[in-house]
Amino acid sequence: MVGVVPSMKPQEVSNTVWAYATLGWEPVGGARAALEAAVVRVGPGMKPQELSNTVWAHATLSWKPGVEAWAALEAAAVRVGPVMNAQAAANTVWSAATLGLMPGAEARAALESAVMRVGPDMTAQELSNTFWGHATLAWELGVEARAALEARAYTRPLLSSA
Repeated sequence: MVGVVPSMKPQEVSNTVWAYATLGWEPVGGARAALEAAVVRVGPGMKPQELSNTVWAHATLSWKPGVEAWAALEAAAVRVGPVMNAQAAANTVWSAATLGLMPGAEARAALESAVMRVGPDMTAQELSNTFWGHATLAWELGVEARAALEARAYTRPLLSSA
């Protein structure tokens, strides 16, 4: 696998790390280093789902990304935050918290803005994962983001994600 990883596009990298996590496999040999390097390389081209799937996979495998890979993922969050859907925003916050990695100020602002925008569309699972992620990281939500989440929690029935 190491041979083709350098030519993978963002979706291919995301799908590969997602598959490792779904299968419960730890990347071995040079695969982990190759995938880390690929995340750094493709981060600038990641779409919201590719970002959220990649950080979800890392969190599911308890695989803390290296400094460069985390910086690439944070930069991707800043770039795609304005177009994230509810699931991508919730999964990204949950994943950061699961990894014990507080996003930097720019990434936090982008994710918080996404939460404000998509909060009204969140399912019960997305809402609870977002609250859990913020609580776990002691990430204090701004007034508007908190209001968006609380309004969703208390103003109309929540749909289950199942």
